[in-house]
Amino acid sequence: MEVVPGHPDINVKKMLAEIKKARAAGDEMIVFPEMAVPGYLLGDEWENTAFVKDCYHYNAVIKKCHTRHRSCVGECRYRYPTKK
Repeated sequence: MEVVPGHPDINVKKMLAEIKKARAAGDEMIVFPEMAVPGYLLGDEWENTAFVKDCYHYNAVIKKCHTRHRSCVGECRYRYPTKK
């Protein structure tokens, strides 16, 4: 999913569409990228109270979907085996 920085409304709309597709396909879980709701490269936007409230609101929208379908927003890390 391509995340649009600073546009939680657009990002959540995309996420809801992906959740709908996952349900239709019978998937049990869907994973979204870290910062999928607000996006990166926001600068001072985190000091904008209205923006932060919007992010909380849209996180709640995704959370409601979570009760019916497992979803995860976060980062995945792979650890490469170390050479001995």
